[in-house]
Amino acid sequence: PSTHPDEAENAARELARAVDASLLAESVDRIGSFYQPSLSPNARFWVALAVGKAGTPRAKHLLDGFSAWEDQPYPLEGIRQARLNCSRMEEW
Repeated sequence: PSTHPDEAENAARELARAVDASLLAESVDRIGSFYQPSLSPNARFWVALAVGKAGTPRAKHLLDGFSAWEDQPYPLEGIRQARLNCSRMEEW
């Protein structure tokens, strides 16, 4: 995602909504690297969802790292939803 707040949020939203989970799994570290305090809470929400959509053990590890410092409610909700998605993937 771009450094411009709206562009970063839009790019993260597109990743979470449109990109195939297997492609996200291949790039989960790169996607997770965008989860920074400097991103807007909305963008962090969508980055968390994109990471969770990957559904891999690495994605779960990244989500744990995000939640260690996140204090904003909307991104925390994204992390919660992303963890649920990871759990569903494990059930398959």
